[in-house]
Amino acid sequence: MDIAELLAFAFKQNASDLHLSSGLPPLIRVDGDIKRINVDPLDDRTVHNMIYDIMSDKQQKDFEEFLETDFSFELPNIARCWLKALTRKRAMLGSSKEKSVSRNSSKSFCCLSDMMS
Repeated sequence: MDIAELLAFAFKQNASDLHLSSGLPPLIRVDGDIKRINVDPLDDRTVHNMIYDIMSDKQQKDFEEFLETDFSFELPNIARCWLKALTRKRAMLGSSKEKSVSRNSSKSFCCLSDMMS
């Protein structure tokens, strides 16, 4: 499973948020309610790799230097996500705004990652 699959799943579930946190399975927010995705809990390295896999080298460098960066990610034929990755209290956080390709609507996503580094 990768972040693209999680974002696509969240989009199909009409979720407004996707939360990734070490030690927990991914969570989505649908109509204000937080729901667990039925997968195993994620570890630090998995969440780190999910976020880094969709960042360019420059975005990774900016993140490492400033502890935050903004970037976009496209789910072909589904949506374009605008993400913000940041670090706070030894945790990597990310948020994204998704524009639906097919529905011309916007959704907000938040990806949280507790990365101990």
